[in-house]
Amino acid sequence: FNFFAKLIDKNNLPNVLLLSGQKGIGKFTFANHLIFYLLSSVEEKTLYYKDKKIYQNNVTYNLLSNNIHPNFYLIESDIKNNIEIDKVRKLKLFLNKSAFGNNQKIVLINNIEFLNNSSANALLKILEDSLDNTLFVLIHDNSKKIIETIKSRSIEFNIFFNSMKKKEILNNLILQNNIIDVNIDELTSNFIYESPGN
Repeated sequence: FNFFAKLIDKNNLPNVLLLSGQKGIGKFTFANHLIFYLLSSVEEKTLYYKDKKIYQNNVTYNLLSNNIHPNFYLIESDIKNNIEIDKVRKLKLFLNKSAFGNNQKIVLINNIEFLNNSSANALLKILEDSLDNTLFVLIHDNSKKIIETIKSRSIEFNIFFNSMKKKEILNNLILQNNIIDVNIDELTSNFIYESPGN
């Protein structure tokens, strides 16, 4: 997060971010923290950066969590793990509107591997147009393929945990949930190949 915050503060963040990694590792959560940081006022950024915590009475947090922030647009797959072209067409309408305040517009697409051919091509056309003051955050489960042309138009960041970090996360989950009837050695040996979400 510190790396991305520095890019934001220096105005060097790429227009299209591709966050790739194992399913369940926290890419979507990370993206939401990044978007909160981007859309927050200077005071809220300072508080967040200091405490690494989003306060639930925060205006930006409430607008984002209710998906009603005027500068934010979310696309997710449907129940059949598909992202239809209609969702991408509605995105075009959002992009044609002016941004509210001095903030940039942010588009978050979760599970881009579920774009069908039509929606992928429509998104590609949008990405090819030069969109000032718009950030795209694309989240990708790296066990599935995506269209190379979308990949080539983004800057890819691989998100992963090493085995020690995974063990630390698992230990924290066990402690937080008061799980006492568990063989930690057996769990951690299997957990190395899993993500925290799984």
